[in-house]
Amino acid sequence: MNLNEYLLNPCGSLSIPFWKMQRINTPKNVKIVHDRSFSSVLLNNYNDTCYFRLKHDLVNINSPEIITGYTIKTLTENHYSELVDLINISYISSGIKINLN
Repeated sequence: MNLNEYLLNPCGSLSIPFWKMQRINTPKNVKIVHDRSFSSVLLNNYNDTCYFRLKHDLVNINSPEIITGYTIKTLTENHYSELVDLINISYISSGIKINLN
């Protein structure tokens, strides 16, 4: 998978983040697959423990507790360029770069 393929569907293309896929050295007896691509037939060639991603059903959500000194704000359109800058700085080592278009 390359970066362009990942960016077309970030949440559905990999079972792990793109940056992690780029950095980890997957052991030979481990196959990382997205849940949608899983089949028990895959286990015929692998004898490792199955792992999973935690998923929240969003039914029981506690009220957020804001730590002193921090605030939560709704992002307005006039701050979009700052958000783009923050995302680009955060993912610079992964080669991910976004813009407002």
